[in-house]
Amino acid sequence: MGHHHHHHSHMQLASWSDPTEETGPVAGILDTETLEKVSITEAMHRNLVDNITGQRLLEAQACTGGIIDPSTGERFPVTDAVNKGLVDKIMVDRINLAQKAFCGFEDPRTKTKMSAAQALKKGWLYYEAGQRFLEVQYLTGGLIEPDTPGRVPLDEALQRGTVDARTAQKLRDVGAYSKYLTCPKTKLKISYKDALDRSMVEEGTGLRLLEAAAQ
Repeated sequence: MGHHHHHHSHMQLASWSDPTEETGPVAGILDTETLEKVSITEAMHRNLVDNITGQRLLEAQACTGGIIDPSTGERFPVTDAVNKGLVDKIMVDRINLAQKAFCGFEDPRTKTKMSAAQALKKGWLYYEAGQRFLEVQYLTGGLIEPDTPGRVPLDEALQRGTVDARTAQKLRDVGAYSKYLTCPKTKLKISYKDALDRSMVEEGTGLRLLEAAAQ
């Protein structure tokens, strides 16, 4: 009996630990009918992904370093991505906001740049969007702060005071992430954490692809 109890408490202890290795966001969609690898925008044109999910997946790319061309793995700023057909013009404003979570939100007065976490604190970024950008950055290896190369681990961001304890706790509670995506395969509501877990990693390129089944 005691042994059983011990086993149970051990189960409780096996907790989530911060992702430390930098990984890419969902880069594209695998059309399971044709086995073609397509960009998020092309997948929207083919009705493999609904527009909201497509927009959210593009935002996740933009807030981690640029829009991805899954045929080459190259990443582009939003303007270049539009020219290459990787982003539709109507989505530009929304994706630009996400891009600022990578490049920094500029204070017009002081010209200093702020991270998504700071912009959120200052009220320059509405809560849902800010939370989404932070989740994506956190899950793919750490937060992104202007003028800091690479990723900033959550503990470090806490020490620096760029993230408060409540935000950190919410980010670590990956099971409670908002399910704002519709899975292109099962059509069920999923979180970005679920999307990363369900995506397959292409051999050789390391690109993450989410499988989609025709409607």
